[in-house]
Amino acid sequence: MEVSWTQCSKYKKNWRCQNPVKEGTHLLKGIPVPFKLCEHHVAQSKSKRVRDAEKGKTAKPLSQAKKDAAKERRKQPYSKEARGLYYQTNKEVIAPKMAARAQIPKNKARRLEQEAMRRETPAYRLEVAVASKIRKMLRGRRSETVRKLTGWASAEDAMDHFKSTFVEGMTCKNYKEWQCGHRIARAMYGGNEEDDKRCWNPNNLFAQWASENNCMKVKLPPNDELLAIRHLWPVSWNDELPSIEKRKELERVAMRGCRAY
Repeated sequence: MEVSWTQCSKYKKNWRCQNPVKEGTHLLKGIPVPFKLCEHHVAQSKSKRVRDAEKGKTAKPLSQAKKDAAKERRKQPYSKEARGLYYQTNKEVIAPKMAARAQIPKNKARRLEQEAMRRETPAYRLEVAVASKIRKMLRGRRSETVRKLTGWASAEDAMDHFKSTFVEGMTCKNYKEWQCGHRIARAMYGGNEEDDKRCWNPNNLFAQWASENNCMKVKLPPNDELLAIRHLWPVSWNDELPSIEKRKELERVAMRGCRAY
């Protein structure tokens, strides 16, 4: 059987290592990645990590210039549809990476801590109950709680509303691929009765790709969209449109104690 080889990827300025690398993959944090370095540079890299560990060296922190550049990139406008389409197109590559990151002990411990904190919040328990009832309603059941908050008397009313917000590719049959999205995230609202009504108002609910929902998290929509649903703003906003600084603060606080998107 013929073995395929590639060139080592180690380089410096105009020089590149000429040693061959056998094509194949190895596991990196549970994810298969291709070999890039020759045996010589693999051994060199391992010995450097051992020396750094013995000397107590750690990775260099990012420079302020790189931090500022990253902030500017995050400010750039992006298309929700494009992000959702990118995930759907590259799902086979992205999904295993997300699953592997979720299994890292530090991430798992943080997630369990947040879930424990959420369960202690009465408002969160109500949100979970209502979200669960809406999911069941979309499958054909009826709910008096949902009817009081949304005005939907039946599963047909709920599905008709979400159908009106469908984008290309969404159907009633692929419900699990899209979710009940909130234009203003659930985490932005308090636990009072008026906030519950505004949070679950049909004008605040729409069909949203699951991947897009996970990417957006608690981010607020643009100002023009917010002004169109002014009657649904959380009570704590006091009917004032958040400034750029206030928007960042709201998103930061909501994400820290995030109950749901």
